[in-house]
Amino acid sequence: MPSGVHARAQIALLDIGEGGDDLERLEREDAFDRYLPHVLRQPQHRLRLAQKNVDALPPLQETVAPCTWDEVVVDEMWTFIVSKSEQAWVWIVLSRRSLQVVAFFVGPRDLESAHALWQQVPSPWRDGLVFTDGLRVYEALFQDTPLKHCRCLKSDKDTRGETSEVEGANNALRQGVSYLGRKTLSFARSLHWLRYRLHWFIHHWNLRQAKKHPSHSFR
Repeated sequence: MPSGVHARAQIALLDIGEGGDDLERLEREDAFDRYLPHVLRQPQHRLRLAQKNVDALPPLQETVAPCTWDEVVVDEMWTFIVSKSEQAWVWIVLSRRSLQVVAFFVGPRDLESAHALWQQVPSPWRDGLVFTDGLRVYEALFQDTPLKHCRCLKSDKDTRGETSEVEGANNALRQGVSYLGRKTLSFARSLHWLRYRLHWFIHHWNLRQAKKHPSHSFR
């Protein structure tokens, strides 16, 4: 039994209490027997409900303002699943014009994850300039198109501020998705939960940006 469920079951068991005649105790035990299956079903029920809500959302591309050309910023953000030994990285591609998230991916901080992220980016955003930090993975990702890739190093005064837009989006993600907070007791209990929360927040983030900047329809 998972520890959280076990803890709630123990609380219910304490509620049974001691003392009283046999009939009263049997009634309390019967109430506990009815409560335990409900506790065991709760995590699965919530997960199915979250998946249903996410499935009802439109495709992410439909929430992004259409364009014929744009610049994007790519970045990755650290988090963990259950314990800090189970690390995960949230990769996002942000439009510099509309400040909307074009694509995101959750996985390790490696080239395979970078490829998986970039495959989700629609063609209009793949053709423009790409701004990233100095992570070497990006050099390997854009080795065939080095002219459109701009590495923004903190030591370079000319480029170090070019990723400020995505840093702002990362800050909004940390505030909107409690799993990503730096100093918090909240954490993702599974990769599914993290992805569901990200799906939900990013869709609504894109819609809010569209309302703030209604002129960002570039066709």
